[in-house]
Amino acid sequence: KRAEGNLTHPIFFGLLMVMSWPWSWLASQPGVGETLPWWRRRLPWLTALGAICTMSRGPQMALPMIWALIAGIRRPAWRATVGVATVLVAIAATSGLWLGPGVLQGGALLPGPGGAATSRFCRTVRLRSSRGI
Repeated sequence: KRAEGNLTHPIFFGLLMVMSWPWSWLASQPGVGETLPWWRRRLPWLTALGAICTMSRGPQMALPMIWALIAGIRRPAWRATVGVATVLVAIAATSGLWLGPGVLQGGALLPGPGGAATSRFCRTVRLRSSRGI
């Protein structure tokens, strides 16, 4: 059983933790002359760990997006680098839809003709083209 917290589904719980990560990060920053308790200094790490431990892909993918967004906002000199890295990661993550044999699609290799693994998109295109659609 995956962690649900006080919500009805692990994805909702993980996304709630991801959305609360910026506030946990701000809470871990000491004020002038303030000494923080140990748990507050580690709060961003614990929140991120909690989102990852829900074992849901959505929160696990959203957390680095939040980090990239915060890095782009807080460090204007990093915006171009963060933007290019985000585009490259998005291309790498979605390129599995367009590639042929041996593509990992939906967490499992899909068997194609002759037992070869093929993406769902390529099989659909082949099926439609063979029917003349």
